[in-house]
Amino acid sequence: MTYQQFKTGIDYYIDTIIQDLDVMESIAEKVAMEEMEYFVKNGRRRWPTTVQQGPNDNPRHYSPSRCSIPLCMVCFAVMDFVGALIDDRENLTMDFKIDQFKRHSHLFFNKLSKRDDLNREDSLDKFQNFFRHSIMHSFLPKKGTGVGYEVDYSKFIDESSLFIHDRQGATALNVKFLVATVRNGLYTLKEIVNNEESCVDLLPRYEKIINV
Repeated sequence: MTYQQFKTGIDYYIDTIIQDLDVMESIAEKVAMEEMEYFVKNGRRRWPTTVQQGPNDNPRHYSPSRCSIPLCMVCFAVMDFVGALIDDRENLTMDFKIDQFKRHSHLFFNKLSKRDDLNREDSLDKFQNFFRHSIMHSFLPKKGTGVGYEVDYSKFIDESSLFIHDRQGATALNVKFLVATVRNGLYTLKEIVNNEESCVDLLPRYEKIINV
């Protein structure tokens, strides 16, 4: 494979992913705005779609989809693929098991997005848990692993972080933050790929990944 073939493949991958994220985020932002208007008008917010309904809950209080699950799926897939691409370990295997995802996610956050959110082992374990139980086992998350886009409008919740904790101790994965992190990482990768000298090690790894 030539450098130009590699660059063409990666550029196409990045451009396609960014376009997909744009479309889904436009839906999410539209619904988030509608939810804010509902909140201002009614003094309460509707539950996000990824929260399991109780037996006495009114379904009309549940909000429309903000593409939280599809956005998460794209982000997780990108981090696994790109994380493998920048993994410089010798004798690298491409089995893409759960522990590989854990390492690839950390590499993506740390090397490409320049984020330290997954530097602590407990945060990395928590992120892996969201991957396993929020998205991959079922389209609806298991208890304690909710995900959401624009999770809450409360002043007590900081939305500028990967994990959001409410006053009752529940934790949710902040999809809006995750998407922004993935975008930044992809833009960094695009800059790297534009420099042929920077791709000496990436090209053989790319061939290995796509030929698995």
